[in-house]
Amino acid sequence: MFAGLKNEIAHWTLRKNLRHLRRTRKVHNLDTASSAGILFDASNTKHFDSVQAFYKDLGKHLSEIRVLGYFHGKELPDPYLFKKDYTFFQKKDLNWYRKPVKPEVETFIKRPFDILIDLSMSDDYLFQYIVAMSAARMKVGHYPKGRYYYDLMIQVEKNPSIDYLIEQVMHYLGTINKPHFTVY
Repeated sequence: MFAGLKNEIAHWTLRKNLRHLRRTRKVHNLDTASSAGILFDASNTKHFDSVQAFYKDLGKHLSEIRVLGYFHGKELPDPYLFKKDYTFFQKKDLNWYRKPVKPEVETFIKRPFDILIDLSMSDDYLFQYIVAMSAARMKVGHYPKGRYYYDLMIQVEKNPSIDYLIEQVMHYLGTINKPHFTVY
């Protein structure tokens, strides 16, 4: 019962904060964007290699990329340490209803990225909070049931893997909002 109450308070607080959020929305693709933020669940260390490869692929198109990962364990694994453009936060960096309180997370949220890409594929409140409160101009992520914090939602129900989500994100960011040329 207490967990349900905490969840209700968390979502009430988020709805209240969203009323005051003002952001400039703009549809971007890989050609028009210059910055991106990547959010992911770092608790599954197998996802880290996929995120690193995605970071490198995006780096071919964008000049600024920041990565934010949540790690549920007590100590960060060695590969996570000292990574340029990567920030990690842990359970100790959450308040009692799972809102991130680490200053670096707040900086990530306030940064007006051209695109925020949520690779977490999680219904955890901490990811919902970051995506919902982000000042990013365009928010991209998996299609969640009942929440619509994204500007571009990608259906991954048939293949719920981070690699498939990344593949779809690259596909859609490579094709949306492009001028069409007709050859006569």
